[in-house]
Amino acid sequence: MKVISLFIGYLCFIGAFFSDDVRVESNLPGEMISGRRHLIEVEIAKGSLQGFSKLELSVPTGFSVLPSDIQGASFTFSGGRARFVWMEMPPNETFTVSYFIGSEPNRTGVYEISGVFSYVNENIRKDLKIPSRQIKLVPMQNVVMHEHNINDDLELVCDC
Repeated sequence: MKVISLFIGYLCFIGAFFSDDVRVESNLPGEMISGRRHLIEVEIAKGSLQGFSKLELSVPTGFSVLPSDIQGASFTFSGGRARFVWMEMPPNETFTVSYFIGSEPNRTGVYEISGVFSYVNENIRKDLKIPSRQIKLVPMQNVVMHEHNINDDLELVCDC
């Protein structure tokens, strides 16, 4: 029983989720810098499945999602939900979707992001729930500016 628990914990750690022959993996980090956008990639292994599918992400208030490489999907973001919808999935057995996620500046704390990948297999809708992932927002470190006398290194030349 302990071995099974460790194995399940490992699968959750790498962010891989399976249903039938469909697999979804994400590189969503456990920690992000507040106020900055982060590029996230989601790999979807769908085998020979074709047809309709949807990736839906639920993000907390104060977060935003912007599309990057969405593999021909339509994209909407409203009410804390990002939706990537394919009327026809990409033809490759595995494809990668990318998006930017960010938060309002000066926001800190721990927040949950969850999702579901829905698809049709043999005329039956299937939902592959992506377990919630806790994201810790940390403040941006103070940027240290060094004083530099620009006149010491600047030579202005004019060919007038």
